[in-house]
Order: sequence, then structure tokens, then C-alpha cells
Amino acid sequence: MFGDVSCVLTIICCEDKDENPLSRLDLPKDYAGLCRVFLPRPIHDAVDYANVVEVTDAMALWRDDFTRDQADYFDLLCSLLEEYDAKNVKWPKVRGVRTVCEHSVRVSVSFGV
Repeated sequence: MFGDVSCVLTIICCEDKDENPLSRLDLPKDYAGLCRVFLPRPIHDAVDYANVVEVTDAMALWRDDFTRDQADYFDLLCSLLEEYDAKNVKWPKVRGVRTVCEHSVRVSVSFGV
């Protein structure tokens, strides 16, 4: 999807990190190395958003094992997603769990996630 990152990171399709091929991958431990894999930039559109989601999803299962630099990098990516959502996602006034879930599905589909 975004250059060399597809060689390093893959979308996680399973919930068990022991079954995930990324668990055998040596993710860069330092911030500069992570930036060489995927350089964080402001999110301007759905494609940028999907790229950041792909990286954060690939990293999320190992958050407890992060180095300080990996944690900072992950937190920055999550902040970029939160900032984009705050500016671009129109959250409806909802009542009840069913309505929240229905809205979440619509948002995921609109972003192609």
C-alpha cells in the first residue's frame, strides 16, 4: 500500500500474536528505524488514514513489549488518527450500544477499513 512498509508490516488478521507472522519479524527498535519504515505525516485523506491504521494495527498486539522509542512512535501514530477523527468524523448523538455499533460499522466501511 505504501512502498517498503508492506515488506515490513502486514495487516494483522488474527487475535493471537503467537499465530501472527509479524511476531517473528524484527521491528526496528529505535525511532529513526521506525521512521525509515513509515515516516509519520499529517493525515489528509482516507488513503493516509488507512496507511496509518495499517501500521498501528500491525504494531498493536505487541504494545506491552515496546521499547521506549516504539511506544513513542505508536503513540504519535495514534495521535494522528485521533486528530484526523476529531476534525473529520461526524459523530452522531447516539443512545444505546446498538446505535454505536451500527455507526462504527458505517465509519469503517466509509474508510475501507
